[in-house]
Amino acid sequence: MPFSKGRNQALAVKTEAVRGVAETTGFTNGVQWEDFSVTTKMESFKDESADGTVGALKNQVISKQWAEGSIKGKGDTNGLLFPISKTFGTATPTTALGATSWAFSVLNNNLLPTFTIITGRGDEGSRRVNGCTSKKITLDFKSDDSTYAIDVVGRSETTTTAITPAFTKQTFTLLGKNTTLAFAATLAGLSSATIIGEVVSATFEFDNSVEAQFFLGSVNPIDTPANGRKATLKATINLNATNSLLAQFEAGTKLAFRLDSNGSNLPVIGTSALRPRIYIDCPPSLIMVDYPIERDSYISYDLSVEIENPELINGLLINSLATNQ
Repeated sequence: MPFSKGRNQALAVKTEAVRGVAETTGFTNGVQWEDFSVTTKMESFKDESADGTVGALKNQVISKQWAEGSIKGKGDTNGLLFPISKTFGTATPTTALGATSWAFSVLNNNLLPTFTIITGRGDEGSRRVNGCTSKKITLDFKSDDSTYAIDVVGRSETTTTAITPAFTKQTFTLLGKNTTLAFAATLAGLSSATIIGEVVSATFEFDNSVEAQFFLGSVNPIDTPANGRKATLKATINLNATNSLLAQFEAGTKLAFRLDSNGSNLPVIGTSALRPRIYIDCPPSLIMVDYPIERDSYISYDLSVEIENPELINGLLINSLATNQ
């Protein structure tokens, strides 16, 4: 019998209508993934009591059991809806002429939406993890690539019925060449922000601080709430004549940033005038700049921002999906 490969396995998600209760039908939209690893984790109670024998371990029982792992995919705006909406907790759609604008912001509530993941596991059949919550999302834009990674926490895996979700070829992938970084003094000012330099790479990370191990009273976590948001923005930017980041850094000025990846080179979606796009607006925060100078390289800035008041982050995602997963 031939060995199974991950490429042969389908993966789909669905938001749970009742928090923590597994969905069993309606897994119509599949997730196109590069790497997938969501699996059972456990900790045990160990009894290392001495009783006059040479044994060092007398007993061991499961004390905690849960599931965790990550899903990684390309930065296609259709594929980004799943990690964005689950991580921020809100995504409000406005659909017209085949395009949907998803306005998202941080759900200022510890109880983020939960979802069920179903995946194939080769000869082991299909597996299901319910009560999943997004722990962290990472968006990474490079000159010739873009990816997302979503870390999830949920209840332990169980067997389930196989699924055959539908897939639409991804054509809305945003790359580094689509990506700019801009700043303003306030969040409101980002609508007419100052674009800085040439972005060589940019990484945005948003962490909900979800840990299943907070629930010590049960083998499986009943729920997995958020426990304080954290966010960071990092970018490497080639210096040009209009770049004033260094002066802002040396003055200790706090800046609001818009990370914007706009597929202006891509076809319009449906019959609308809209093209694939995602932008994320971050509130004013203290910036850190490192500016090494290499002999035969363009002078660049390594910008890093630990975002203050991350609960104020908001943004917009434009794709062709009228409904959320």
